[in-house]
Amino acid sequence: IIFSRVFLVCGAFPPPPPPLLPPSASRLFPFLIPNLLSRSIPSMSDFVLGVLLDDGREFIVDVSGVTPTPSTSTDFPPGTRVRVVHPDKCFPKFDDMAKTLNLGKFVAGRKPGPTSVVGTVVGSTAHPVDSAATVVGVRMEDGAELLFDSRGLQGASSVSQEWPVGCRVRIVDDGKVYSKMDVAASALTLSKWISGAKPLKAEMGVVLGTAPHPVLPDAIVVGVRTDALRDFVVAPEALRKTPGVSTRFPQGTRVRIAGTEKLYTKMDEVAERLNLPNWTSGSKPAMVPAKDPPAAEAVPVATPTEGDGADPAAKKAKVERKLEVSLAAAVGEVLGSEKHPDGNTIVVGVKTDAGPSFLVAEEGLEPIPNASTQFPAGSRVRIEPGKVYPKHDVKAAELCLPKWVMGAKPALVTTGKVLSSSAK
Repeated sequence: IIFSRVFLVCGAFPPPPPPLLPPSASRLFPFLIPNLLSRSIPSMSDFVLGVLLDDGREFIVDVSGVTPTPSTSTDFPPGTRVRVVHPDKCFPKFDDMAKTLNLGKFVAGRKPGPTSVVGTVVGSTAHPVDSAATVVGVRMEDGAELLFDSRGLQGASSVSQEWPVGCRVRIVDDGKVYSKMDVAASALTLSKWISGAKPLKAEMGVVLGTAPHPVLPDAIVVGVRTDALRDFVVAPEALRKTPGVSTRFPQGTRVRIAGTEKLYTKMDEVAERLNLPNWTSGSKPAMVPAKDPPAAEAVPVATPTEGDGADPAAKKAKVERKLEVSLAAAVGEVLGSEKHPDGNTIVVGVKTDAGPSFLVAEEGLEPIPNASTQFPAGSRVRIEPGKVYPKHDVKAAELCLPKWVMGAKPALVTTGKVLSSSAK
């Protein structure tokens, strides 16, 4: 004890632990230390992205060949629904700015017409000359891509956290649909609104926005676009929200159905509660032969032969190829989830990109890889054709790109959105 106290008082400390590598290692193996350091934290160039271009084709792109879309406006972040309130605030001949905002369908000289009234924000950046202006790129619902001064746009009304934009709902009471509320329809950016129209029985759709009720104090109305692409203004009590209890796969998560073993094909009541479109009782996703059948499945089959007591001759080994869910039929988006009736697992409703919807146990789903923080799924980007990997079929399957074609390269279209990302 006395020795340890003297040791501390004198200012001496135990020697530091020896280094992991001797000092001579950096002289003998100069390549070793940088490699160890670079492997500790993946750099941006360590990722590849799965990108869906505007022409519908999918490619694998090195992250170094991807240009992000800028977003500087706090009032109009990407994905915001907007209405054009001042068409004269359009910039019809701003080609350089259109390239900066990755507007692949921008046509110089085009102005907003009768069908170019409502759209979705793609990106935004400062005006190069007017310091008071922000240039916003908008993809209109008719497919056109236009540039606007932010002062010429009005964002869709959204006043309720209980009914967020994108929330999936079912209209359960046709008597509480406001078919004549034109002013609210305009505030909610309902471009497919028809005054006087009524929904079909139990139509399903998504919330586009919420607004104060024009007459009743403290009440709101909800703008809904149905799966039949019709817009309605509805009282919230006339809507049934899709439940979502899964923390692993919340609503909107992109997933892949891993197999058919965890499918629930007869749960019609659950499918109805989860508001699944295109649900067919008893149906399953399309199956295809697995690419690499295990060698252990090749089993020789012996059959008797003619002769005097000769041993049976073995037939040529047969290989039974396993089936797997087709990638084109397996990829989709989570719409909702609820507890299984027996309480042991969670049932997830998935709408596939191919169209049909299915019910799957959580254990039967795989999340689409989304490893890049700089380019998360949904990001708007421009790619360099020289940075595309045209012959990486294993990585295409990992990134869940059903439209990927071996050997294909981008042509004229180089703008699109990120679907997935993973390490090289």
